Amino acid sequence: MDGKKVVIGSHHFVFEDEGCVIPEGEEEKFDALPEEYSHLFLGVGGVLSAVICVKDPPCVRRPVRSSMAYLGVAGILPPATSALLHNASTLVISLESMTPLLKG
Repeated sequence: MDGKKVVIGSHHFVFEDEGCVIPEGEEEKFDALPEEYSHLFLGVGGVLSAVICVKDPPCVRRPVRSSMAYLGVAGILPPATSALLHNASTLVISLESMTPLLKG
């Protein structure tokens, strides 16, 4: 963009792999990013330009879904029951993801 390299991605990619820095005086905003969201970072010319916060319930619920998979693999749950629970949890998480982020 205007001759500057643009990168977008995870914290690791933008800061560690690409070496982007936080603009001077913006550290407080960066430290206040809400932890309940996944963050997508945008760097332009080696400087952080924007942060997009993504509501990502499947990421938060991954341990619950993984434990159901382990029960199925271990033979504790029959495959049909494990599949039903997995699909039901996917549906519930997807419906929850459709709720508005902003009040108003």
